[in-house]
Amino acid sequence: IENGDTIVYNSNWGKTITIPAKVHVKVLFNANNSRLFYNIKRKYNTRECHPFIKDIAQYGFSRYAPENTLIAFEHAAVQGFKYVECDVSFTKDGVAVLLHDSTIDRTSNGSGSISSMTYEQAKQYDYGSWKSANFKGTHLPTLDEFLFLCKSLGLYPYIEIKNDSGITQEMVKSVVDSVKKNGMQGGVTYISFNSTYLEYVKNIDSNA
Repeated sequence: IENGDTIVYNSNWGKTITIPAKVHVKVLFNANNSRLFYNIKRKYNTRECHPFIKDIAQYGFSRYAPENTLIAFEHAAVQGFKYVECDVSFTKDGVAVLLHDSTIDRTSNGSGSISSMTYEQAKQYDYGSWKSANFKGTHLPTLDEFLFLCKSLGLYPYIEIKNDSGITQEMVKSVVDSVKKNGMQGGVTYISFNSTYLEYVKNIDSNA
């Protein structure tokens, strides 16, 4: 992006960003709101957009497929994304799963807090029909499944550890361990709105 470029980043808000000289810009792109990407694409005509911008499919290609599901990340790869972002929550028995909300109400045909049910209980629900009947039967993916998919498809994951109370250092360790088990150490970025969880990550893996 060149000095003085103006980009509309949200047409609903009607706001603009003017980029000053030599500023590195990182964009977390939500596939449901592609306004920013298309404005940049018109200038650079490439999925990469610009060396300083990472075009990240948040929740996978969630404009088409149910968010935070394997099918959404598969479609992100098909659409040409190299970077994806997922949300990690934990079940009652400490399994790291991909879920944005603290409950499964919005993105499944079940209800209840994810932290109050075991993975065996949580996975019995349908996590696709809310988006479309085409995705009926979509299951709740574990972090392990997601990382295996990323490794297979050459996707670089941004892993957001949700800012939920009750997440322990041992739970965060299980996230780091999953990354190591899938051979992606050094090939992921950890993010969280809770800086303590990121401190846990650094305590466990100083190279993260």
